[in-house]
Amino acid sequence: MWNPEKYDEKAREVMQASSSLAKKDAKPWSVYHVAIALLDSGHVTDILQSIKVNPQQVTECLALLRGRERTCNIRSYNSGDSFEQSFDLRRFVSKIEAESDRLNAAVRRGDLLLALTDPQRDPIDISPAPIDIASILANFGITKEAVEKALTDIPKP
Repeated sequence: MWNPEKYDEKAREVMQASSSLAKKDAKPWSVYHVAIALLDSGHVTDILQSIKVNPQQVTECLALLRGRERTCNIRSYNSGDSFEQSFDLRRFVSKIEAESDRLNAAVRRGDLLLALTDPQRDPIDISPAPIDIASILANFGITKEAVEKALTDIPKP
């Protein structure tokens, strides 16, 4: 599924936290879990502060979706542990890692947030209608353009 070696330390922490969240929810690991782990953990607080967004409000809005996602489940095996992951997560990770390979750089937490803001990404199929995480984030001002600007404005460590 995802290749931890392609991620920097903070992005790897987000992916691991999102996997743990999915297991705790007893749901297939999905892009929704990545969004919650990224926003709820404080991993992107500096980016969101630059955009003037309260991450807790966004997390609370996304939390309303918890347990409602209905996706095509794919059984995956990782280090002997089996867990289910959604088709949307497989495509999300594939796209991020392909871009990482193209740029010859590790996936960073900002890359994860940028990928979540991509309006071209398919919505999560839930009843009664699909939910597009990018649209929800955009309602809070978290757009691709705003994230890109914030990433250029934040000093590098």
